[in-house]
Amino acid sequence: MPTSQASISLVSPGITSAVVNFLSGTGGNARLLILSDSLLFNDPIDTTDPSANNNYSGSGAQIVYNSNGNSATLLGLTSNKKYYLKIFEANCSGNQRRYLTTPSIDSFMTNLPSSSESDFIQVDASEASVISSLENSITPLAMNQGVKVWSFSIRDGGSDTLDSDTFPTIISSLTLAQSLGNAVNDWSDAIQSVALFYDSTRIATGVLSANQIVFTGSPLLYVHDDSFANLTMRLSLQPSLNNTGGNLDRDDFGFSLSAANMLLAPGSSQKSPGLTAIVSANDSNKIDIIATKLKFVQMPTTTGKNNIMNPAITVEAVDANNNRDRDFNTNIKLSSTGTMKVNALCFNSSEWIGEF
Repeated sequence: MPTSQASISLVSPGITSAVVNFLSGTGGNARLLILSDSLLFNDPIDTTDPSANNNYSGSGAQIVYNSNGNSATLLGLTSNKKYYLKIFEANCSGNQRRYLTTPSIDSFMTNLPSSSESDFIQVDASEASVISSLENSITPLAMNQGVKVWSFSIRDGGSDTLDSDTFPTIISSLTLAQSLGNAVNDWSDAIQSVALFYDSTRIATGVLSANQIVFTGSPLLYVHDDSFANLTMRLSLQPSLNNTGGNLDRDDFGFSLSAANMLLAPGSSQKSPGLTAIVSANDSNKIDIIATKLKFVQMPTTTGKNNIMNPAITVEAVDANNNRDRDFNTNIKLSSTGTMKVNALCFNSSEWIGEF
């Protein structure tokens, strides 16, 4: 006969299942676990060694475990329902089996099914007006580095942050895509580093492609049940941000987050089925290049006195990183001997370049 009883140490309920962990007693070599949907139990009888079935039949008392381990997974349960457990320490087997029949009764509740109300909203006026081309902080960004370019909130339970379940919203990844108003051609060429912050804590550094930013984690973010989390994205620019020829002064970054691009981890509340994409404000987060020097595009060539130089000398206005300032509109005079133009000419509004 066992001398001390086995005990239940932890029950981890799901929606239609539960995992029960238990501690061995003394003087025995097996545990027998009975599950019931009421306080009515039939204790096991000495000299019997009944079989167990961990898939619950739906009502009454049922032996769900009879072995020498320390955990059992129970299946076939009903959501949001209370169940009761008894565990018995036993020794021997077959008709020699003996039970210690002085157990306590434990109980647990299964969870409600997860709701489908979680959503996200953008924070109005959270974008920057401009991003200096000289903001070149390297990875990983701190909260005081880079420029804040967008903020948005993840809400468990939607607009009132109240839902019918007890689950958090657990996010495994967020993918930001280019919005329709985006003018920066290649994000991987223009962006030096980008990071996502929850309050003042960096939770991820983004992985860049030409038209997307991906933030991942294990999980990325845990939003408590009936709560919300404010997220902020900060970025810095490449010193040379126009290697592809499509990232220019005054081009703006436009960001978009869709329901399909917010991936949830197991055990999470679910997204609202009517969740629509959010986008950052258009004509904000503009690349701002301010010229601090002039740079020859076409150097002077050896030309006879009083002859017209061909090709013509061309000069561009650039910042310290040699990015062209398309807003530069100051006339430039180049001194020399011979015949040449004396006024800088702006050929079009897409870029500034002067020809002499």
